[in-house]
Amino acid sequence: MRFLDFEKTDLDAKTIAELLVSADEILYTIQFGTKENAIEMLAEMVQSSGDLQHIYQKPYLKCVYDGDDFIGVVITYLGKQQPALESHTRRLFIKKIGIKRLIKRLLAYRKVKRVLKIDMPDDALYVYTLVINEKHRLSGYGEQILDHFHQDHPDLYLHVNYKNTEAIRFYEKLGFEKVDEYYDCYKSAPVGSLVFKRHKEAMRDAS
Repeated sequence: MRFLDFEKTDLDAKTIAELLVSADEILYTIQFGTKENAIEMLAEMVQSSGDLQHIYQKPYLKCVYDGDDFIGVVITYLGKQQPALESHTRRLFIKKIGIKRLIKRLLAYRKVKRVLKIDMPDDALYVYTLVINEKHRLSGYGEQILDHFHQDHPDLYLHVNYKNTEAIRFYEKLGFEKVDEYYDCYKSAPVGSLVFKRHKEAMRDAS
């Protein structure tokens, strides 16, 4: 497999944004108001460049290929990078939507931030997003991508929407264990996520 920066592919930013939103449409919709707004905003962030590094650009976002086939998208970063990246991504988000829209979305943004809370060691790798192109799902690529990143890091961490039972079963099968969970309520509907962790030894036990 090849892990390429977005700029080195012939993909358009909207394709990447649509995949990212599909990974957790519920939380993205809460944060941005609608699915369409989320796709539009993420496409802009994927294409953005400048000194302010954020999670939707290189070297954190990678487009995964098997030969010439586009497999999916993965975003990762180290625990020690989390505070700066979250701050930079938040600043870019504010810049893109403007203060007026931010005020309207502030409660929603805080809800999402609350359910995506995570505490991890500096040397752990956080898998912010792993999403496989629909035609390549159930082909083992998700496991291969996780194993690839686990080679150089002692622990992997990730969030899963608590309603995504298929993803929960997938990660548990690969040796991930639930270490935390966060819940809130938005417009009378519950929202939440589970934090999963896998130590490198668990990767070998699951294989």
